[in-house]
Amino acid sequence: MKKFLLKATTFAFISLLVVNSANSQIFFTQNFEGTMGANGIPTGWTETGLSTDGIYIVGNNVLSNAAGFWPVPAHTLFAQTNDDVCNCDKSIDRLILPAQNFSAIAGGVQLIADFYMDGLYSSTGFIEVSTNGGTTWTSIYTMTASTAWQNNTVISLNAYVGLTNVLIAFRFNDQAQWATGLAVDNVRLNETPPAAGLNITNSFEQYTEIPLLQTTSMVLSAQVTNTGTLSLTDASLTANVYLAPDFITPVFSASSTPATLAAGASATYTAGNYTPTVVGAYVFEYISTSSTATNDTLTASFSVTANEYARDNGNVVINLGVGPTSIGIVGSNYTIVNNTIIDSVMFFITPGQANPGDTVQVLIGTVAANVPTGTYIGSSAPYILTAADTTASGALLYLPITNTTGNPLQLTAGNYFVGIKEFLTTANYGLACTDGILTPNTVYASINNGPYSQLSALGFDNVPVIRPSFSCVPLSATDVQSTCSAYTWIDGNTYTTSNNTATYVVANPGACDTVYTLNLTVTPITATDVISACNTYTWIDGNTYTADNNTATFTSTTGTCDTLITLNLTINTIDLTVSASGATLTSNQATGTYQWIDCATNSSISGATSQAYTATVTGDYAVIVTTPCGSDTSSCQTVTVADLNETGIIVGLNPNPTNDKITISFNAINALLTVRDAQGKVVIVGENIVSSEIIDLQSVETGIYFFHLVINGQESVYRVMKN
Repeated sequence: MKKFLLKATTFAFISLLVVNSANSQIFFTQNFEGTMGANGIPTGWTETGLSTDGIYIVGNNVLSNAAGFWPVPAHTLFAQTNDDVCNCDKSIDRLILPAQNFSAIAGGVQLIADFYMDGLYSSTGFIEVSTNGGTTWTSIYTMTASTAWQNNTVISLNAYVGLTNVLIAFRFNDQAQWATGLAVDNVRLNETPPAAGLNITNSFEQYTEIPLLQTTSMVLSAQVTNTGTLSLTDASLTANVYLAPDFITPVFSASSTPATLAAGASATYTAGNYTPTVVGAYVFEYISTSSTATNDTLTASFSVTANEYARDNGNVVINLGVGPTSIGIVGSNYTIVNNTIIDSVMFFITPGQANPGDTVQVLIGTVAANVPTGTYIGSSAPYILTAADTTASGALLYLPITNTTGNPLQLTAGNYFVGIKEFLTTANYGLACTDGILTPNTVYASINNGPYSQLSALGFDNVPVIRPSFSCVPLSATDVQSTCSAYTWIDGNTYTTSNNTATYVVANPGACDTVYTLNLTVTPITATDVISACNTYTWIDGNTYTADNNTATFTSTTGTCDTLITLNLTINTIDLTVSASGATLTSNQATGTYQWIDCATNSSISGATSQAYTATVTGDYAVIVTTPCGSDTSSCQTVTVADLNETGIIVGLNPNPTNDKITISFNAINALLTVRDAQGKVVIVGENIVSSEIIDLQSVETGIYFFHLVINGQESVYRVMKN
């Protein structure tokens, strides 16, 4: 099996700080710094297994890396089982504490230990307990693979309180592979108070640096464990957020609702949400509390930056490379919350050979269900390492990013893969990786253009030092407003008419400025004032109108909005003109009441109350017209009534008065007859008659009728009474 060479190095970055403190009553401890027993481990300790190399031995990290492929970070002296040197059967290598008597324990028991188990080549590690002298073992803890020491790991042994002859073992299993090993140090047994104790573990924000533009609401939560033997009724979590340099007064503080927590149980408590608003270094402090338990405190820190994103904690422990005969891409996923432009990517490499010529490139790709798709939407130009880059101290590279057409690469909200590609060249290099900050489903690698796999699946629980930098995308927005009067906008200007061109820039600290465009519609309130008046009318605008008008306007400023009022005015007057046709006069006023008068006597003519009047004798006549606008009299009109006898024509109407019929005789061939009643209404329309014509008046009412005769172009009117 091929082993990758993991080259340890150091590099200065801002690191994630995590500190945990809890009360303890240690009654057993072993740090492997004293004199060892005959079997190479402390006196009283035992070991079992199938390996042929003595199983466990105490030594330092130089001893662990004797074969060159198990570089355990320095940790003074520690117990270790080393399959890298042995390459033998280490499937059940157990390092066993002296037998423990927990019968007198009043509270709970914790095992606290430091261990290193990188999990390479499928190797695993466990903590086991036996209560029958080692005949059978129960696994109570499975170690998480990591390339860093897992210090102060706490495992509850409350289930074994009250028992005697309790054996506790650290077991390594190489899974029948040529694996690495397991290292153990600082083993302690802690008696917790009889009431209860609290232990807090925080699953903190996965980024150590976050651009301000990409900050979002952070859930302030942590896992709280009741390490005692009694149930708690009021366990809670308090979260304080501090912004450097003030670590006294929090910028945010909140507590969870107190809740019941059974003995030995764990629960996740949430104390609110917090969104950073300014660039700076933040410290989150979590305090677990209960009125009947010892408390615990944990702190964690991260930085909000102007433009740099980071997952790593700055503690470079290894440099990973795929070798000179392979192509590899290693990178991390980053979440974009707000639209942004990715400008450049920083990463740190250490060359495997001190000569130039190797080629690296940054790739920006899409992600589906957390896994990189292999589709790339942007990249840097391929970068060929120079002699200055291949020194022993390595190279810190900043490569600019463009999209596939060479323009700035804009990213919308979503997840993206940022990877470093090592080309197939003759040299080799290592990409700097850190420890202790790995978030599942975020770090991936592709070997020889194969599908992407999590880096941990390849045996490396690390995060590459890859830090993208961003600039903001200019933001734009349209402010749609509607008003019925003047409108004062955010630019301080007052607009009285519609406007869709005005703009205003609003600064967003830590983000892009926003350019607002005004889209204003000014729609005044309108109304029509419909007026009907006699002769003249003075309107609200102060003007006096003597004729119809539908164009005048007036703006009323009363009320919330101005109102534009349009006048619709009708001026009513009495038409005193009269039209004449022969002996018939007609008033030109279409509506109203009428009374015709004889101008000679200025007296009313009885029964002459129609719009038209037919004079029976020559004279001057006028009409009095009455309307809603009042009464007025027309000018006098002269009517001449011709007498047919004067022209030699003799007319006779008999009998007159009559009851129903009257005979008209005249000394001419024919005549045109029209009969009107006293109101001027025509009751017999003009008829051609001959002499001695009988006219039937049976169907008309009793009253005065005027017979209008036209004979040979001459006309005359005769009055007939019907009884």
